[in-house]
Amino acid sequence: MWSLGRKIMKNEKLDSTKSGWIQDIGVHNNENLDSKKSKTPTAEVSLDNVKGCVDSCVMSLLDINGKAQKASSYESAKKATQNLDSINLAHNTQINSHSLSIRAMRISRGFAPLHITSDAIHSSNFSPNANHANTPCQSKSHTNNSKTTNLNPKIFHLNTLSAAFGAMQKSSIAFGFHNHIIVSPYMGDLFTPHNIANFRKTYDYFSTNYGTPQALIADIHNQYISTQIAKEIAKDSKIPLFQVAHHHAHFNALLLESSMKEGVGVIFDGSGMGDDGTLWGGEFLCGDSKQVERILHFKPFRILGGEKHIKDCKRLAYSYAICNDIAPLKAFIESSYDENECKALQALDDTGFNSPLCSSVGRLFDVAGFILGLERLSYEAQSGELIASNTLKLAYDTLMHKNQTIDYNALMQTFSNMPYNPYPFHITQNMIDMSECIEMMFKDQQMGKNSDMIAARFIDTLAYCILESLKHIGTDYAFFGGGVFANYALCIRVKKLLHTHNIKAFFPKLPCSDYSISIGQLMYLQHFV
Repeated sequence: MWSLGRKIMKNEKLDSTKSGWIQDIGVHNNENLDSKKSKTPTAEVSLDNVKGCVDSCVMSLLDINGKAQKASSYESAKKATQNLDSINLAHNTQINSHSLSIRAMRISRGFAPLHITSDAIHSSNFSPNANHANTPCQSKSHTNNSKTTNLNPKIFHLNTLSAAFGAMQKSSIAFGFHNHIIVSPYMGDLFTPHNIANFRKTYDYFSTNYGTPQALIADIHNQYISTQIAKEIAKDSKIPLFQVAHHHAHFNALLLESSMKEGVGVIFDGSGMGDDGTLWGGEFLCGDSKQVERILHFKPFRILGGEKHIKDCKRLAYSYAICNDIAPLKAFIESSYDENECKALQALDDTGFNSPLCSSVGRLFDVAGFILGLERLSYEAQSGELIASNTLKLAYDTLMHKNQTIDYNALMQTFSNMPYNPYPFHITQNMIDMSECIEMMFKDQQMGKNSDMIAARFIDTLAYCILESLKHIGTDYAFFGGGVFANYALCIRVKKLLHTHNIKAFFPKLPCSDYSISIGQLMYLQHFV
């Protein structure tokens, strides 16, 4: 990963008209913004390109010589947007050609507040030669006669100045009005007093500059600090508060960037509260920005002891083994627990006490990570990084064995072209069962098979789960979001596999993580204010 974040020096100018903020996204340089009046909490900007993304991406920054306008009303807020450079989503790339090498992981420093406008969104985001089937929510058949019926020239419009409070992790705040969305910098996870205070301070700063919102929206998870802050502000200011499910917000952010009115979204992440009160994270959703249907999801298992134990890969693997009756894996883990621990964990599974069901693909990565030797996470997504690194090492070893020159292009080409070798899995009417895959991974590990091959087969299994699920749904396009799709190995294998089966795949260039939740929340709110 290359870090491109840096501070913008006073009076520094960069031409934002020659190239987009991110390649193929148009940035329009409007009026100026006074840096002295617009200091906002910052972090770093990271892109997940392994090779020289500086060469292929010219970053456009704010021209900071002018003056910021303060807004206390809707009209002044509308004028204030003219002080920000904007991403015009009409200049976004075609759905079948989105780059996997240049994708933002978080937005901050000179790139935030980020101004997004949907003023000229139109159907050019699709390939002119692509025919897309009816949305599966409407029809399971491929009529291929509705090339533009699910495209909306005005995908986003808010009649009321509104604020969205995002999620608990990778937090952001977004203000929206008319066809404008202004997103705060990345503010990290709301686990510390410093970050929580910074979050509230950023809301106050936005309110000072753009006006007091007349409607608020937050996640449906009431234990999220962001939701609690939104409730507090709504109560104190007597502002109406709306709430939307976590993965619906992910889905909506993808709708906005892909300029689709409706579609099929594949949303894989760590976890988020679902409509049924369980933890989701491996979802195939179909619908629009107002309403979605959960068509398919991964078979859930329990998080024994609650979300505070999600970094314990061994406990997650034990729970998965209990829920799916994987006797060899269960016995292996029990040999490292004492008898009382086993009884306590079994009781949690039997009663479900403080042990929510979870369909998260992120947690499946943790179970797979345990099989590959990772007992507990030291940092977020460590299991995904381990599996991706092991998978890529197969391509490296192939080049080494052939005595070929090893460079980035050769490595990626070799990796992309490796034969697919998935483990078995099963899809029922509305559920994907990976238990046979996990059991065979464990058996291969116990037999001393190559861990890199085991990791690669796990990635390929997920890719085939996606392929077969989309076939099951009956669609020839899908867009992909949630933090799991920051995993480059999975994205490369999925994109290549779907391409060979004529299924279009849209990967966002805005962050696929919870940073974009606030954007999706505003997409939902437009239907109610």
